[in-house]
Amino acid sequence: MKNSILESRRQLNFAIISLGFSSFLRSSNKSFLDDTKRIQLSLKAGQPLYLNRVYYINEDIVIPSNSIIYGKGVFKSLKNIKIILQGTNIYIKGVTFDFSKGGTIIGKNLKNIFFLQCNFNNSSNSSGIILKKSKNIYFKNCSANYNIKKGIYLVEVENTHILKGTYSFNKHFGLFVSQGKNIKIIKNKAFKNGLNKKFSGIVGTRIENLISQANITYENEEHGESYQGVNNFIIDNFVSYKNGASGLCLQSDKILKDNQKLIIPSANGIIIRGESFLNKRNGIVIKEKNYNIKIIKNKCYKNSIGMRFVDIGQSKLKSINIFLKDNEIVNNRINYINSNKSIIKK
Repeated sequence: MKNSILESRRQLNFAIISLGFSSFLRSSNKSFLDDTKRIQLSLKAGQPLYLNRVYYINEDIVIPSNSIIYGKGVFKSLKNIKIILQGTNIYIKGVTFDFSKGGTIIGKNLKNIFFLQCNFNNSSNSSGIILKKSKNIYFKNCSANYNIKKGIYLVEVENTHILKGTYSFNKHFGLFVSQGKNIKIIKNKAFKNGLNKKFSGIVGTRIENLISQANITYENEEHGESYQGVNNFIIDNFVSYKNGASGLCLQSDKILKDNQKLIIPSANGIIIRGESFLNKRNGIVIKEKNYNIKIIKNKCYKNSIGMRFVDIGQSKLKSINIFLKDNEIVNNRINYINSNKSIIKK
């Protein structure tokens, strides 16, 4: 009997959520506050949360471990709020996060986090989502658009898959991954990101073991794809065009540690089967200190410069062991520039 009563209560609470709070949406801001609290209470109770309309959020929300949120609903901020992910095993599908009144999604020290068919949009003061020091993060068919900073921002993440996403009209980078390990960025689109000739579509810095495959980038303010200080990488089958600087940029990363500037090279990688055209500066550019790079079967055409190797004139920043094979560098204003006297093999 007791179990039956508890089950009835669970079903009632779930029904309240799934109805979409239509009565609350027609009332005052105080009722919007009630929406927030009811969602929070349901999440704390560990119930799957089904969303089917717009839900106005007036306070921070915590999404704890083992949460399941799904449907086709919208979380819309009424002021600068945070949606805070905590713990492990969180599954969110089909939800749009609209931060037009301010806010973002944040999380730290997470594990096993899944976002499917979600949208992170319109943050008027931050990035769409910011996750740090986390493992086993999975994005698929998600988008991040019209955020005042970055679309998706990931720092110190491991075993992370970012698949089939779209990032556009963000004022900073579309997708930014820093200090990661075992990262896969596959079949994403990034376009019209950046501002005033700064910021690129897809960026990775200081990543160990990177696979970037079949991404499409265009009309970003700076580069289409840009990777700095990456080690053990494959950049494969990319298409990049009409970007403000280069289609693909590979370079070292520079950090300040103990008041000393450290140079972290990009190394031990392959750039293969890419296509880069109609970019304002370079099709592919290799900058500063890099080594053991293979560049094979790429096409660069109708760029200002097809393929370019540059440094800043210091011997410690010169690239070495660059291997070129079967690249088509044609119909550019200048097809090929090697200004750093790298050890290049063909």
